[in-house]
Amino acid sequence: MKKLIIALGIGALVLFGCTEQEAEAMEVQNNIKVSAGDINASFDQDGNEFSVGFGAFSFNQSDTVDVGVEVSLTLLYDEGTSLGSEVTIDGVFTYDYTSDGDSVVGIETPITLLGLVTTPTLLWNINDSDIDGSFKNSFSVMGGTLSSKFMLDIDDLDYTGSEFGLGYDWKWSSSVTISPYVEIPFNDDWDRQDTIAGLGFSISLD
Repeated sequence: MKKLIIALGIGALVLFGCTEQEAEAMEVQNNIKVSAGDINASFDQDGNEFSVGFGAFSFNQSDTVDVGVEVSLTLLYDEGTSLGSEVTIDGVFTYDYTSDGDSVVGIETPITLLGLVTTPTLLWNINDSDIDGSFKNSFSVMGGTLSSKFMLDIDDLDYTGSEFGLGYDWKWSSSVTISPYVEIPFNDDWDRQDTIAGLGFSISLD
Protein backbone atom coordinates (compact mmCIF):
# COMPACT_ATOMS: atom_id res chain seq x y z
CA MET A 1 0.00 0.00 0.00
CA LYS A 2 2.83 2.36 0.88
CA LYS A 3 4.49 1.80 -2.50
CA LEU A 4 1.18 2.38 -4.28
CA ILE A 5 0.77 5.75 -2.54
CA ILE A 6 4.32 6.74 -3.53
CA ALA A 7 3.68 5.71 -7.14
CA LEU A 8 0.46 7.72 -7.27
CA GLY A 9 2.26 10.72 -5.78
CA ILE A 10 5.04 10.54 -8.38
CA GLY A 11 2.43 10.15 -11.11
CA ALA A 12 0.61 13.24 -9.84
CA LEU A 13 3.83 15.26 -9.94
CA VAL A 14 4.47 14.08 -13.48
CA LEU A 15 0.97 15.09 -14.57
CA PHE A 16 1.26 18.44 -12.80
CA GLY A 17 4.55 19.20 -14.53
CA CYS A 18 2.98 18.36 -17.87
CA THR A 19 -0.22 20.34 -17.44
CA GLU A 20 1.78 23.43 -16.54
CA GLN A 21 2.81 23.65 -20.19
CA GLU A 22 0.85 23.96 -23.38
CA ALA A 23 -0.04 20.71 -25.12
CA GLU A 24 2.43 21.29 -27.94
CA ALA A 25 5.26 21.72 -25.40
CA MET A 26 5.07 18.12 -24.17
CA GLU A 27 6.41 14.97 -25.77
CA VAL A 28 5.36 11.46 -24.74
CA GLN A 29 8.14 8.88 -25.03
CA ASN A 30 7.56 5.40 -23.62
CA ASN A 31 10.01 2.51 -23.47
CA ILE A 32 9.94 -1.23 -22.83
CA LYS A 33 12.58 -3.80 -21.91
CA VAL A 34 12.18 -7.58 -21.86
CA SER A 35 14.84 -9.81 -20.30
CA ALA A 36 15.37 -13.51 -19.79
CA GLY A 37 18.58 -14.44 -18.01
CA ASP A 38 21.51 -12.81 -19.83
CA ILE A 39 19.41 -12.00 -22.91
CA ASN A 40 17.45 -8.75 -23.23
CA ALA A 41 15.72 -6.62 -25.84
CA SER A 42 14.41 -3.07 -25.55
CA PHE A 43 12.69 -0.33 -27.53
CA ASP A 44 12.67 3.37 -26.64
CA GLN A 45 10.52 5.95 -28.43
CA ASP A 46 13.29 8.48 -27.77
CA GLY A 47 15.00 8.26 -31.17
CA ASN A 48 13.15 5.01 -31.94
CA GLU A 49 16.07 3.06 -30.49
CA PHE A 50 15.97 -0.73 -30.63
CA SER A 51 18.56 -2.74 -28.71
CA VAL A 52 19.34 -6.42 -28.15
CA GLY A 53 21.91 -7.70 -25.70
CA PHE A 54 23.55 -10.81 -24.35
CA GLY A 55 25.63 -10.60 -21.20
CA ALA A 56 28.03 -7.67 -21.37
CA PHE A 57 27.42 -7.02 -25.09
CA SER A 58 24.54 -5.20 -26.80
CA PHE A 59 23.75 -3.95 -30.29
CA ASN A 60 21.46 -1.05 -31.13
CA GLN A 61 19.93 0.92 -33.98
CA SER A 62 17.99 4.20 -33.97
CA ASP A 63 17.00 7.19 -36.09
CA THR A 64 20.55 8.56 -35.87
CA VAL A 65 22.60 5.36 -35.49
CA ASP A 66 22.78 2.69 -38.20
CA VAL A 67 24.78 0.25 -36.09
CA GLY A 68 25.82 0.60 -32.45
CA VAL A 69 27.84 -1.72 -30.20
CA GLU A 70 28.14 -1.50 -26.42
CA VAL A 71 30.32 -3.44 -23.96
CA SER A 72 29.79 -3.18 -20.19
CA LEU A 73 32.47 -4.18 -17.66
CA THR A 74 32.86 -3.84 -13.91
CA LEU A 75 36.12 -1.96 -13.32
CA LEU A 76 35.98 -1.89 -9.51
CA TYR A 77 33.82 -3.46 -6.85
CA ASP A 78 34.57 -2.90 -3.17
CA GLU A 79 31.96 -3.97 -0.61
CA GLY A 80 33.91 -2.87 2.45
CA THR A 81 34.94 0.79 2.36
CA SER A 82 35.77 3.27 5.07
CA LEU A 83 32.36 4.84 4.42
CA GLY A 84 30.65 1.60 5.32
CA SER A 85 29.05 1.13 1.93
CA GLU A 86 29.94 -0.70 -1.26
CA VAL A 87 31.52 1.18 -4.16
CA THR A 88 30.98 0.08 -7.76
CA ILE A 89 32.66 1.56 -10.84
CA ASP A 90 31.50 0.25 -14.20
CA GLY A 91 32.93 0.92 -17.63
CA VAL A 92 30.65 1.16 -20.65
CA PHE A 93 32.44 1.30 -24.01
CA THR A 94 30.48 2.19 -27.16
CA TYR A 95 30.93 2.45 -30.91
CA ASP A 96 28.27 3.99 -33.19
CA TYR A 97 28.21 4.20 -36.96
CA THR A 98 25.78 7.06 -37.47
CA SER A 99 23.25 7.72 -40.21
CA ASP A 100 25.54 10.57 -41.34
CA GLY A 101 28.37 8.10 -41.97
CA ASP A 102 30.39 9.15 -38.90
CA SER A 103 32.17 6.86 -36.44
CA VAL A 104 31.69 7.77 -32.77
CA VAL A 105 33.44 6.03 -29.90
CA GLY A 106 32.54 6.62 -26.28
CA ILE A 107 33.12 5.68 -22.68
CA GLU A 108 31.05 6.21 -19.58
CA THR A 109 31.95 5.19 -16.04
CA PRO A 110 28.96 4.99 -13.68
CA ILE A 111 30.18 5.23 -10.07
CA THR A 112 27.75 4.01 -7.39
CA LEU A 113 28.17 5.08 -3.77
CA LEU A 114 25.62 5.46 -0.96
CA GLY A 115 22.67 5.38 -3.37
CA LEU A 116 24.15 8.09 -5.60
CA VAL A 117 25.14 7.18 -9.17
CA THR A 118 27.56 9.60 -10.84
CA THR A 119 28.17 9.04 -14.56
CA PRO A 120 30.76 11.02 -16.55
CA THR A 121 30.62 10.34 -20.31
CA LEU A 122 32.91 11.16 -23.23
CA LEU A 123 31.99 10.80 -26.95
CA TRP A 124 34.58 11.27 -29.72
CA ASN A 125 33.44 11.74 -33.31
CA ILE A 126 36.46 10.42 -35.19
CA ASN A 127 35.45 11.97 -38.52
CA ASP A 128 35.34 15.60 -37.39
CA SER A 129 37.45 15.30 -34.20
CA ASP A 130 34.57 16.61 -32.12
CA ILE A 131 34.54 15.58 -28.44
CA ASP A 132 31.35 15.88 -26.38
CA GLY A 133 30.83 15.05 -22.74
CA SER A 134 28.19 14.90 -20.07
CA PHE A 135 27.99 14.56 -16.33
CA LYS A 136 24.93 12.90 -14.80
CA ASN A 137 23.92 12.40 -11.18
CA SER A 138 20.98 10.30 -10.03
CA PHE A 139 19.83 9.50 -6.50
CA SER A 140 17.33 6.78 -5.66
CA VAL A 141 15.32 6.34 -2.48
CA MET A 142 12.20 4.25 -1.81
CA GLY A 143 11.80 3.55 -5.53
CA GLY A 144 11.93 7.21 -6.57
CA THR A 145 14.81 8.70 -8.57
CA LEU A 146 15.95 12.31 -8.96
CA SER A 147 18.46 13.05 -11.73
CA SER A 148 20.39 15.90 -13.32
CA LYS A 149 22.56 15.88 -16.44
CA PHE A 150 24.82 18.57 -17.87
CA MET A 151 26.19 18.40 -21.45
CA LEU A 152 29.43 19.95 -22.69
CA ASP A 153 31.33 20.48 -25.93
CA ILE A 154 34.73 19.46 -24.59
CA ASP A 155 37.00 20.68 -27.40
CA ASP A 156 35.33 24.12 -27.41
CA LEU A 157 34.82 24.19 -23.62
CA ASP A 158 31.15 25.13 -24.07
CA TYR A 159 28.08 24.24 -22.05
CA THR A 160 25.47 22.84 -24.46
CA GLY A 161 22.44 22.00 -22.30
CA SER A 162 21.03 20.14 -19.32
CA GLU A 163 18.22 17.83 -18.23
CA PHE A 164 16.45 17.35 -14.90
CA GLY A 165 14.31 14.31 -14.22
CA LEU A 166 12.01 12.61 -11.74
CA GLY A 167 10.90 8.99 -11.89
CA TYR A 168 9.60 6.07 -9.88
CA ASP A 169 9.93 2.29 -10.19
CA TRP A 170 6.66 0.59 -9.27
CA LYS A 171 6.95 -3.20 -9.02
CA TRP A 172 3.57 -4.21 -10.43
CA SER A 173 4.32 -7.91 -9.98
CA SER A 174 7.29 -10.22 -9.48
CA SER A 175 8.11 -9.93 -13.20
CA VAL A 176 6.76 -6.50 -14.25
CA THR A 177 8.00 -3.06 -13.19
CA ILE A 178 6.27 0.14 -14.35
CA SER A 179 8.28 3.37 -14.24
CA PRO A 180 6.55 6.73 -14.80
CA TYR A 181 9.01 9.56 -15.41
CA VAL A 182 9.28 13.18 -16.47
CA GLU A 183 12.29 15.09 -17.85
CA ILE A 184 12.68 18.83 -18.32
CA PRO A 185 15.54 19.85 -20.66
CA PHE A 186 17.20 23.26 -21.01
CA ASN A 187 19.29 24.57 -23.91
CA ASP A 188 22.65 26.34 -23.69
CA ASP A 189 20.92 29.63 -22.82
CA TRP A 190 18.98 27.93 -19.97
CA ASP A 191 15.71 28.29 -21.88
CA ARG A 192 13.27 25.56 -20.92
CA GLN A 193 12.52 23.10 -23.72
CA ASP A 194 9.63 20.67 -24.27
CA THR A 195 8.87 18.47 -21.29
CA ILE A 196 9.30 14.75 -21.93
CA ALA A 197 7.09 12.33 -20.02
CA GLY A 198 6.23 8.68 -20.33
CA LEU A 199 6.14 5.20 -18.90
CA GLY A 200 8.88 2.58 -18.82
CA PHE A 201 7.95 -1.10 -18.73
CA SER A 202 10.42 -3.74 -17.58
CA ILE A 203 9.43 -7.40 -18.00
CA SER A 204 11.51 -10.27 -16.64
CA LEU A 205 10.86 -13.75 -18.00
CA ASP A 206 13.20 -15.50 -15.54
